[in-house]
Amino acid sequence: MDFSYFKNRKLRVDILTIFLFLISLSSLMIITFTHTRLSKSFFRFSTDVIERASELIIERITGLVQSSEHMADEASSLMLKPEDFSFQNEELVSYMLRLVKDHPNLYGIYYGRPDGSLLEVVNLAAAYQTNFIFNPTQPLPPESAYVLRFIDRTQNQVSDQWYYKDKNLKTIASESLNNPISNPTTRPWYQGAVSTKEIFWTPVYPFDPLGEPGITVSKASYDSEGKLVAVVGVDISLNLFSHFLTGQKIGKSGQAFVLNTSGEVIIPEKLPPGISKDIIDTAYSHYVSHKSQDFIFMKHEVEFLASAHTFPVTGTFNWVTLIIAPLNDFMGDLFKTQKEVVVISLVILILASLLVVYFSKRISVPIVTLANETERIRHLDLKSETRVQSNIHEIKLMDSSIAAMRVAIRSFSRYIPVEIVKQLIEKGEEIAIGGQRIETTIFFSDIEGFTSIAETYDTEKLLALLSEYFDDLSKIIQGNQGIIDKFIGDGIMAIWGAPKQVSDHAILGCKAALECQALISQLNDRLEKEGKPVFKTRIGIDAGEVIAGNVGTPERMNYTAMGNTVNTAARLQGTNKIYKTKILISERVREKIGDHFLVRPLDIVELKGKKEKTKIYELMDPLRPNGRELSVLFTRAFDLFEKQDLAGAKALFLEIQQKFPDDVPTQMYLERLLPTR
Repeated sequence: MDFSYFKNRKLRVDILTIFLFLISLSSLMIITFTHTRLSKSFFRFSTDVIERASELIIERITGLVQSSEHMADEASSLMLKPEDFSFQNEELVSYMLRLVKDHPNLYGIYYGRPDGSLLEVVNLAAAYQTNFIFNPTQPLPPESAYVLRFIDRTQNQVSDQWYYKDKNLKTIASESLNNPISNPTTRPWYQGAVSTKEIFWTPVYPFDPLGEPGITVSKASYDSEGKLVAVVGVDISLNLFSHFLTGQKIGKSGQAFVLNTSGEVIIPEKLPPGISKDIIDTAYSHYVSHKSQDFIFMKHEVEFLASAHTFPVTGTFNWVTLIIAPLNDFMGDLFKTQKEVVVISLVILILASLLVVYFSKRISVPIVTLANETERIRHLDLKSETRVQSNIHEIKLMDSSIAAMRVAIRSFSRYIPVEIVKQLIEKGEEIAIGGQRIETTIFFSDIEGFTSIAETYDTEKLLALLSEYFDDLSKIIQGNQGIIDKFIGDGIMAIWGAPKQVSDHAILGCKAALECQALISQLNDRLEKEGKPVFKTRIGIDAGEVIAGNVGTPERMNYTAMGNTVNTAARLQGTNKIYKTKILISERVREKIGDHFLVRPLDIVELKGKKEKTKIYELMDPLRPNGRELSVLFTRAFDLFEKQDLAGAKALFLEIQQKFPDDVPTQMYLERLLPTR
C-alpha cells in the first residue's frame, strides 16, 4: 500500500475535504429526513383520500342495491294472485308511480306476467326519453316526467299503451301500438328470477325499448298453490352510477371506475379523458396479481396511485371499484417542498464550499479546472470557453497555453475529419504520409445548376444558404457514421468505413442519402415559399476497395480516399443529370444493401473516363407514390430489354408510361425502342 499521499498531503487539502464532507453529509441528512417524513405523510394522506372516496362509492352503490332489492321484495308481495295484475288496479298503479317518484335514482319498476303482459312505470329523466316511442319525430310535452306502460295480452288484440304523466302524476299524453313484439318473458330479468326462484340480479344489459344500459333486480311472485303469478323488476341505469362517479373529486384529475371480475369497465360507459383503457388494464392486472388494495404503478412514464376494492352486488357475481389518480396530484406539493429543501441545501453547501475554497487559498479549483479542460481537449470536446482567473503566474501561463491549444485543435479539426484527429490524440502518434486498402462506401453530392444560381443571387445570402445546406447534410451523414472527407465547391464527398471501420457501410450510406434528399425537399419547400433559390441535389454512391490515408508532403498533407470506387461514385453523381434522377448507386452497392431499400435497375452504361460498362441503379424514395409498383414493373421491363426481348420490353414500358407518364427513364427506353415499332 502506498502511504506517500498521507505523508505529503497539505493542510488546505485536509481542510477542504473535511469541511466539504461535513457540509455535504449534513445537507444529505436534512434532505433525506425531510423527504422520508413528507413522503410518508403525503402518501398516507393520498391513500386516505382515495380510501374515503372508495368507501363512499361502495356505500352508495351497496345502499342503492339493497334498497332496490327491498323494493323488489316488497313489490312481489303485492302480486299474490293473477287478479292483482290489472291496469285497473289503482292501488298497484299508484304504488308503482309513487315508488318511482319518491326514488329518483330508479330507472323504473314493472311486473311481467307469464302470458307476456307487462305493467311498467319509467322515470323519463333517467331514460333520457324526450320524444314519443311510436312517433319518435314528435317531442313529448315539456312537463312529461313519468310514463305508465301497459302491454295487454289477455285480449285477442294485443296492445302496447303508453301514458305520459307530469310530476303530479296526471296523464298529459298517450300513445299505443297494436301487436307489439316486446315480451317480458324473453328478457333476462324475467328468466333469471323464474330459474332461481329468489332475488336475481342481471348483468349489464340494454333496457327495452330505448337500449339504455343498466342492471335489474327481479323476483318472482307465486300464489298459495306455488303457481307463478308475475315477476317484478326494478331497473337501475348505469348513467346514474356514471354521474355519481364522475362527480367524485379525487385529487386534481383522479377517476373512479367500476369493473367486473374480468377487468371490463362497467361504469362509466364512456371513459373520461385522462385515464385510458391500457392504464386501467395495467392497474387491474397489478391488483389481481399482487392482491394489494392500495398501490403505485407506472404507465406511459407516469406514476399513478390506485385503490381497488371488491364488494358483492349479488351472490352470483362481484364488482370491483378502481380509483386511479396521477401520483403528482397528491405528491406535487411534496415535490415542490423537496425541491425547495434541495435548493436551500445546495445554496448553503455552495456558500460554505466557496468559503472553504477561498480559505484554502483558491489554488485547488483553478488546477482542477485546468485538468478538466485538458481532459476535454483530449476527447475533442472543444466547445468549452472556460478560462481560469488567478494571480499565480504559473496558473495563468497554463490557462493561456490550454486556451491557445483548444483554438488550434478546433481549427485543425475543421480541416481534417474528426475521427482522424481523435486517433492522433488517443494514439499519441505524429501524422505521417501513407495509406491502406480499406473496403468503404463513397458518397458524392452536387447541386444542380449551382453556377447559374451563383450568377443571379446575392453572394453573401447564397453563402448563408449554402452554409445551412452543408450543416444539415453533414449532420445526417455524421449521424449515420459517415465521415465528411471534403467540400468540393457546392458538393460533398463522404466516406463510410475509413478511417474507422463501419459494418454495413453501404446500408448506412444509402440511408444517409435518402435522409438527405428528404431534408433537402423540406428545405426547398421553405426556400421556394421565401422566394429564394432551391438546391436540387444529385447523389452518387459506390462501394468497394479504396486507398485511404494521408497524401501530400511532410509539411502539408490531407486525409482522403483514392481509387476506382471514388471515381465511380463521382461519375454516378453526374449521371443523374441524364436520367433526371436524384440518387444513383452502383451494382456493388446494390449487392451489399440487398432488399433493405427500394431500387430499380436503370441502365448498363460506360461512365465517363471508364472503358468497362457499369450497371447502375436508382435508389428510390420509399415514400414515392406507387414507387414499389414502378420498381417491380421497371425491373421486369429492364430484364426483358437486357435479354433482347424488345417487343416484350416495349409493351411493358408502354404500360409503365400509362401509369407513370412523368417517369423519364421509361420515356428514354421507349425512345430507344421506337425503331422496333
